[in-house]
Amino acid sequence: MFRKIYTMYITVLLVSFLLIISVLGQVLENYFVNEKESKMIEHAKKICNEYMNAYVLGMYDQKTLTYEFKVLEEHLGASIWYVDAKGKVYVEYADVINEANTSDKLEYNQYDIEKKDIQRLLEGNIITIRNKYISKLGYPVITVGYPMVLNNKVLGAFLIHTSIPEIKKTSSETYKITIVLLIFMVGIISVAAYIFSNNITKPLKMMKKQALKYAQGDFTERMIVNTGDEVEDLAKSLNTMAFELNKVDENRKIFLSNISHDIKTPLTNINGFLEAMKDGTIKKEDYEKYIDILSNETKRLINFTKEIITINTLYENEVIICYDKFEINTLIKDVLKIFEGRIRNKNITFNLVFAEKETYVYADRDKIYRVIYNIIDNAIKFCNDGKGICIETTIEDKKVRISIIDEGIGLAEKNLKDVWKRFYKLDESRGTEKNSFGLGLYIVKQIIDAHEENISVQSKEGEWTKFDFTVRKFL
Repeated sequence: MFRKIYTMYITVLLVSFLLIISVLGQVLENYFVNEKESKMIEHAKKICNEYMNAYVLGMYDQKTLTYEFKVLEEHLGASIWYVDAKGKVYVEYADVINEANTSDKLEYNQYDIEKKDIQRLLEGNIITIRNKYISKLGYPVITVGYPMVLNNKVLGAFLIHTSIPEIKKTSSETYKITIVLLIFMVGIISVAAYIFSNNITKPLKMMKKQALKYAQGDFTERMIVNTGDEVEDLAKSLNTMAFELNKVDENRKIFLSNISHDIKTPLTNINGFLEAMKDGTIKKEDYEKYIDILSNETKRLINFTKEIITINTLYENEVIICYDKFEINTLIKDVLKIFEGRIRNKNITFNLVFAEKETYVYADRDKIYRVIYNIIDNAIKFCNDGKGICIETTIEDKKVRISIIDEGIGLAEKNLKDVWKRFYKLDESRGTEKNSFGLGLYIVKQIIDAHEENISVQSKEGEWTKFDFTVRKFL
């Protein structure tokens, strides 16, 4: 990836560089020509003003002006020609003084100045001619013509010629310096692109390496990226994902360990009793007793399988709530009938406190039956012998709250948050029953959440535990 990104940067840089140098020469030449042309017009204007002030107004004599123009030619690096009002061109300004000297006083066409350009100039127009070869000078020039106008009358004009090869020479030197600077900049940018590309790809390579480890089930390592941009955010997201996946993996291991243990125990018991019956260790007259035990262990495995199936359904978010109207007091009484034998064996007193004689709710009857069943089963399991369990309903606006309180062993404050976890069990030595798989309350929580209702647990260790949940009241 680094090579690809860096190659892309360098390619874009080189293409840009080639495009720049391909047009830079012409751009610089045009710039210098335009700049020179502007300055020539400015100087031509000054020359005309100087001439009119000095000559027309009689401030200087002709010899002084001739000297001044010679100095000006050397200063500008240009040739200055004079055009009189009749269109005659004077290469040397001294010729204006001595018109008898005709060797250097020629008509315009003999100096490669076209008649139409002289005509426009004598009409009071400023003219510019580019890349015109002047045989008298021996090289192509830029020519600027500026008329001298006094009281709307053209007295004459000046032609200023500047060598184009000289301008190109200046442009070429500037071009070469600019190319050197651009090459230097390309080198700096290339180094910067290398560092930048490496800063991008280095954490991405690290994230790729970590992602492969995550795919192999190793969620222990974390990435440290301090780029201060989206790459750092991505790394944090991957760290969070790894943390969550690690928790899922740990839960999976616990889940498999618990399943193995909870399946192995009843299977070991069943196998042991069957072997004992087979080899005669258990006498035939005791078969009925042990068949009951085998039946209970088998039922235990069946119930465990049902709970696993239920959990799998809940885990895959396949809980379908079939809302219907039903009477909650009757449902509670129906559940209690299932536990009559266990209630009698533990001498537990049940107290039912209903808010109304009949209270109708709107929920999934079968699933709420499962919720009440699991909570009452849990309450009986941990209720002390001879103590009581209270089931109470209260009306809260558009909700019905069902509370189940047992006078049992209670829970420590630190354990309250764990009761909703899969396979969570208290120390079994504290309870009188050993048949719990630690799945009942997890199922309860998932069903209530699917109803978008609330459930909570409160307890005082050694005294009582209270579960309460809400369902929608049928209005």
